[in-house]
Amino acid sequence: GIDEVNAEINARKAEEVEKENSPNDLADVKNLYKNLDLEKEGLNYDVFNMAMEGYNKLEDKGNGLFGVFDTTQDADAERYYLIDMNKMEIVGRSKMKIGSGDMDNVQGANLDGSHATLSGFEKIGEEYYSNEMQKDAVRIDGLEEGINDNARSKGTVVHYTTGNYTWGCKGFDPVYTADGQVDYNATMEKQKKLFPTGTILFTYPTDVEEYKDLSDII
Repeated sequence: GIDEVNAEINARKAEEVEKENSPNDLADVKNLYKNLDLEKEGLNYDVFNMAMEGYNKLEDKGNGLFGVFDTTQDADAERYYLIDMNKMEIVGRSKMKIGSGDMDNVQGANLDGSHATLSGFEKIGEEYYSNEMQKDAVRIDGLEEGINDNARSKGTVVHYTTGNYTWGCKGFDPVYTADGQVDYNATMEKQKKLFPTGTILFTYPTDVEEYKDLSDII
């Protein structure tokens, strides 16, 4: 009927508007990289370009926030960037630790028993209390088959860590009190700000070529 035709026309218009507002070609990505001053902020352009290439192909863009984990940077750098894709601005930064396993084996990291951080595109799930770690953490759902789709079943999550690595999870730096203790409440507020449910997360793979061979997103 006419209502169905109008609904389809409106859907197409909405899709066209979204495409117009998305940095979906090389020139747009370069401009966004420049406008966000990401070179000065330390984000590797190749990492950002791969992240944007894949993000633009995702049907589900979550809550409009996009977290980019630049594993090419040193662990003591604020190498996690949270970008508001609607406002096109950086809204969060943090140091981030990876797992103790070998990230060079992209497929292997997805297997049970691996302590390697998963690569590729994931979506932040719900916050929960971990009895094992005795602290709040955030679940992750992998969006890429064979690369990170076992994230939830493996129990690889996001949580704060005071160590140099995690057991396969993604660990951000906590907030400390003046006397060097973890400020738990402030750290949980940081966790909520950096990893809200529905956020799309991209972790740059150590072995880029293997990831490209396996991934159908980029």
